[in-house]
Amino acid sequence: MLNKFIFSVIGLCLVALAYDGQSQQLSYDLNSKSTLMLINQTNDSVALRLRSFTIWPYKDNKLKRSLAAKDKLKLELDNQGRNYAYLLLDNETYNIFIQPGSVDTITISSSGKDQVIAFSGHSKLINEFQLKKSAYFHSTNIAFAGRSQSYLDNFNSYEEITQTNDSITKINLDYLLKNASTIPKWYMDFEKTRMRCIEGKFKITGSLYRKLFQNLKDPVPANYLENVTKNINIYDEEMLGNGEYMWFIYDLFTFKTHYPFKVEQIDKKKLRKERVELMNNELTGIIKDGCLASEFCGFIDSKSLHDSTWIDLVEEKEFHEFLEVYSVNYSILPEGSYLPYFYLPDTSSTFYEPRDFKGNVLLINFWNAGCKPCIMDFPHENELVKRYKKEPVTILNISTSSRLWKKMIAKHELQTVNLLAEGKWGEKLWNEFDINGLPHSALIDWNGKIIQNKCPRASSNIDELIDGLLIQMKRAHD
Repeated sequence: MLNKFIFSVIGLCLVALAYDGQSQQLSYDLNSKSTLMLINQTNDSVALRLRSFTIWPYKDNKLKRSLAAKDKLKLELDNQGRNYAYLLLDNETYNIFIQPGSVDTITISSSGKDQVIAFSGHSKLINEFQLKKSAYFHSTNIAFAGRSQSYLDNFNSYEEITQTNDSITKINLDYLLKNASTIPKWYMDFEKTRMRCIEGKFKITGSLYRKLFQNLKDPVPANYLENVTKNINIYDEEMLGNGEYMWFIYDLFTFKTHYPFKVEQIDKKKLRKERVELMNNELTGIIKDGCLASEFCGFIDSKSLHDSTWIDLVEEKEFHEFLEVYSVNYSILPEGSYLPYFYLPDTSSTFYEPRDFKGNVLLINFWNAGCKPCIMDFPHENELVKRYKKEPVTILNISTSSRLWKKMIAKHELQTVNLLAEGKWGEKLWNEFDINGLPHSALIDWNGKIIQNKCPRASSNIDELIDGLLIQMKRAHD
């Protein structure tokens, strides 16, 4: 009897150990997927929206659909690191932790009028912790809430930006420590580092925003960057593939390549070269290779990989081979493909589709009111309208959100053709143009064929490409 008891205890311990091992997957995997099974046990359909991200290349993946009553749905998500997917079920938002190769189930039930969800699978304890945290703070966004506002209010000093971000981090870390017994130790270490990366990113973004977008003259405090990064282990391989860590590294080197924020016009090609050289010299090992690979994916996407030998700086075999294939094969909306179809309204509810612009060289700019670089391009877009007033050229601005859409057009006296792509149209165009962030521009010829997706913006000498197309167009018609 005693032996049976001992073996039972040993068996339970082995199961527990096996489960803990399962729940900690690889920190990153270039070709991995995460599985989410959603089970709707209620008698009503559930409106479902899911948003997740990949790093190599950076991509914002969105899903929108309805899950019928008593139905289930299996989702395979591209996921290369330890990240959060953001799940909206009807009007309730959840942070869902996903890892390379993880398999998790979310069961939706109801209690009266309230939605109830339960978790099982690799990330069960973590997702339960996040659910409890969201309920405690009445927000799923407590890790980020208030951080961007600290620098958008341009009257705030660097000291105030630092204090705001430090206090938000402390709130999150205090809650993490308070609940340490309910979560795996590896996840606690991961989340501590993630919070520091979020804090560091927003402090650096604050300085970049003040200098590059607001043109504020106050100097960056001495040792600002050293103070920002002092609590962050930049060489933590367990963080590779996590979005917050990768964005922190990205902004860190953006700061380094722009500092001390000279007033003269920025040479973007020169900046890219300096950035690559800095990353190659200052980073080492798999961190260097992973971060450079992410950079080069972005360069390939935007057709700004000016030197193909840069790929040889990436030494790790998997990353290097991935980049070689990606640089050759990647082509969403390649040159010569047709402009994706749309049927979109302008501010007076007149609808437009691609054929309305045939016979014109067309520059499309995607934007929304929350994108400051987009707004800063408006004067340059108006200049293009003025410059090509007597030429077959159309500058078309498509907003991805109706929020402040008409007000911003009026405020900035935007002279472009202005259309709105929300809901299904917005999702369709976001995917078909492979939009990974705003602003995003595309240049189309007079036959409705793509010349360059992710082309230079109005503020980046796009007029040179337009002039070349007009010459070709006139020759074709002669």
